[in-house]
Amino acid sequence: MVKPADLGRTITVTVTGKKAGYATQSGVSAGRVVTLPLQAGSPKILGSLTVGSTLTADAGVWGPAPVDIAYMWQRNGLPIPGETQQTYVVKPEDALQDIRLKVFVSKPGYTTTPGWSDSARVAGVSDAALRGDAGEDRGSVDVVP
Repeated sequence: MVKPADLGRTITVTVTGKKAGYATQSGVSAGRVVTLPLQAGSPKILGSLTVGSTLTADAGVWGPAPVDIAYMWQRNGLPIPGETQQTYVVKPEDALQDIRLKVFVSKPGYTTTPGWSDSARVAGVSDAALRGDAGEDRGSVDVVP
């Protein structure tokens, strides 16, 4: 049984097989460093789920503090390339798509732990979003029933 005093140490398991009439055989597992699990937080997305708005990642409370946090923004369950900051600006291609936040929390001596926010649907693009500041036409959207 692994004990708190084993934290940070490498442990292995040795298995020995014996049977009458056969040579005794032993095998040793690969070593593994003993780590502790982190107390998980509840990641959330803060902000307006509309094109052009800025979303902010709230990783939640993880412990014991302090911890290191890395962010990954996802669209429809897939990573959005290059979007690994605490904030994310909602893009036109996000309209009517599900956005989700994944965080990776780490601390020396502890198991790196991922956490996910709930998925949230981005609002559709309005006519106003298709016009520039001067009101010029930037395109159209065809709605198919």
